[in-house]
Amino acid sequence: MEATEFQKLFKVIPLLPTDGDELMNVAFHESGHVLIDLLSGFTPGSVSIIPNSQESTAGRAYNLWEGYSSDFDSYLSMYDKWEEWNINRKIEFLVCSLLGGVIGESLYSGQYNWEGSENDLNRIFDIFLGYGINDIPGLQSYWDKTWDMINSNKDSLFKLANDLYSAKELSPEYFRLNWSELIDYKSDLQ
Repeated sequence: MEATEFQKLFKVIPLLPTDGDELMNVAFHESGHVLIDLLSGFTPGSVSIIPNSQESTAGRAYNLWEGYSSDFDSYLSMYDKWEEWNINRKIEFLVCSLLGGVIGESLYSGQYNWEGSENDLNRIFDIFLGYGINDIPGLQSYWDKTWDMINSNKDSLFKLANDLYSAKELSPEYFRLNWSELIDYKSDLQ
């Protein structure tokens, strides 16, 4: 799906654009993904704002389930909470994690970067298809849930983005050492 088609799927809050640093935009985008993982009680994989020309990406959040787009369950099953969640909660987590990028970036840049988020947004459809759901439901409720989670944790988003911007890359160990209170947090994802 093209970026212009995605923006028609969501009712979004209007934002005031800023003249932001492009690398900081990427840091906020990747931090949005990571924040959803943390708020859901998962230790994120590594995250980077170093561009990858082979993958045509400006940055990368290596989520726990990265590379398992059609088999999330077998990888995430090492977490007890994953086994306890029903299919709807699992889908909600995965979709919110992907939407976290465009929403996180928007809180810094003042605009929704639909083109820069096109890969993330297309992966949302892979999630539903991976669970055998061919009739994709409306996505507004996922957008609203993600917006609320990130917006109510803006301080954490800004700290993550600034740490990532300074370091250019953060490891899982960084998250375990510095974000354990969020990793232990019980998310309100349902």
